[in-house]
Amino acid sequence: MTLRPRQHQDAPSLDSPTAWLACGLSLVALFVAFGIAYSYGAFFSSMAQEFGTRHGGSALFFSATALLFFGLSGVTGPLSDRIGPGPLLVAGGLFIAAGLVGTARAGELWQAYLAYGLGVGIGASCVFVPVVAAVGRWFARRRSMALGIAVSGIGLGVLGFAPLSAWLIELHGWRSTYYFYALAAAVILPLAGILFPRPGRAPDGTHATTTRWGGRRFAQLYLATFLLNTILYVPFVHLPPAAEAGGIDPLRAAGLVGIIGLASVVGRLAIGMLGDRYSLMHLYRGCFALITLSFLIWGTAGSYAALMLFAVVLGFGYGGYIALTPAILARLFGLYSLGRLLGMTYTAVALGAALGPVLTGLGVDLTGGYLMILIALHLVGLLAVLATLPIRDEPVTGTTHPQRDSDP
Repeated sequence: MTLRPRQHQDAPSLDSPTAWLACGLSLVALFVAFGIAYSYGAFFSSMAQEFGTRHGGSALFFSATALLFFGLSGVTGPLSDRIGPGPLLVAGGLFIAAGLVGTARAGELWQAYLAYGLGVGIGASCVFVPVVAAVGRWFARRRSMALGIAVSGIGLGVLGFAPLSAWLIELHGWRSTYYFYALAAAVILPLAGILFPRPGRAPDGTHATTTRWGGRRFAQLYLATFLLNTILYVPFVHLPPAAEAGGIDPLRAAGLVGIIGLASVVGRLAIGMLGDRYSLMHLYRGCFALITLSFLIWGTAGSYAALMLFAVVLGFGYGGYIALTPAILARLFGLYSLGRLLGMTYTAVALGAALGPVLTGLGVDLTGGYLMILIALHLVGLLAVLATLPIRDEPVTGTTHPQRDSDP
């Protein structure tokens, strides 16, 4: 017998002040966790010089961390569906703090890899998917806008932490800066976890269905996600040192990552609001196209102004892409296991974010410059855009109702 969706007492809380509290706490948590993680480019030159490594070796620092914090989303996503994001935020703050302290105390390169990769990697995996999935389930009518506001915390974090890191490193050194960030993570993230309201069942009646999410449509989306993220995270690692190699001082070079963050905030908010009105998939493809175009701008940039233009175009597309991803998954596959869906999707992000910066660093070491590498990255971006073309902007059919406990 088919089970009918039941009405729950917590249903009126959708789109309520409690829902907006969850959105605000998500913004704060993402600001801290990813502001710290994505400020790595500001630490790149100082750490490479102290540990005596080249572009490929130092990029491995970020890539190993990205592989963990996106890859482990396949674990933390389903876990957040069960226990809510609060306990995971507490754990995430403690892991990030421990990782930064361990990195600051490292005397050898392998010790820094181990501490930063495990600490920041595991910690960040406890933040992104759990809070974004929770926001998606707290909202019905204004889901895209709320998700855009929540994930704007990442862009604000990049905007604030990149120049702050460059300034603190210049004053106190990279080790002391990581001690300061460890304290911030250990206080702010657990507090956000304690205050975070746990979402109820999925809205819009979707708590009564499960989706056949492992089919062709999900495979197409997974491939496009992998290809795009192979190029997307390269600037967070390589843009500051590339700008410095072109004669730009370190503070202004780090400021380019901050510009990416500022533009991404605008993109997340603007495209997030448009997502409640227009075709999500058309907007999504547009974000892929902007990101791809930006690498042509970087490859032909001959001045700081041109690099700023690259940062703006990339940031706007990146912000819209991040804001729309959970909305696309909810639209195509439903909300019942949004944490699991996001977690699985972000394993593709993990693979791309891990490969892109390392391969770029190795390519720079081999060729002695960035031009050929940036052309190759642009071509990968074009493949990502093409991979989105077969994906239709309509829910997957063939959903099935859950079985009763007595059913086999």
